[in-house]
Amino acid sequence: MIEGTKRWVVLGACLIFTTLAVGAIFLHMSLTQQDKKTTPEIKRSEALYHPSQPYILNGKDITLERVTSSAAMAQGLGDRSSIASDHGMLFIYPAADIRPFWMRHMRFPIDIIWIEDGIVVDVASHLPPPKNAWDVPLTYTPKGVASWVLEVAAGQAEAYELRPGSTVTLIPLP
Repeated sequence: MIEGTKRWVVLGACLIFTTLAVGAIFLHMSLTQQDKKTTPEIKRSEALYHPSQPYILNGKDITLERVTSSAAMAQGLGDRSSIASDHGMLFIYPAADIRPFWMRHMRFPIDIIWIEDGIVVDVASHLPPPKNAWDVPLTYTPKGVASWVLEVAAGQAEAYELRPGSTVTLIPLP
């Protein structure tokens, strides 16, 4: 009688384990499909680099990549190994809004500067990349609305004298 009970306990445990494993597989598939629906499709080669132009930012030289498409904005500086100290990426939105930024696929620390009507709204400095590729990326949210967001190498917000409330002077060069 005890042997029969053990067999049923083992069979019951196997059934529970199998049910949990199948449920986990379906949950993973569901989340993967949902991520594909919410993340814009981009080609890596097209998304990594955008046309750049030299500017003068607060009296100092900088070369900026301007991005305006949602796919390019989602990619940002992700998947790059670094960015030069005199380069940046300028995200130009059609309207001012709260613009949270994430550190998805980032491999180096950056500063993020939110700008509205030529005034710095907020600055997040020396933001570290995720420790591991599988970590959920941190999201940084500004204290106010912005229609421009600038990403530069860590420490460069200070070098360009960009702090909350300061004026941004950005002059394109030929």
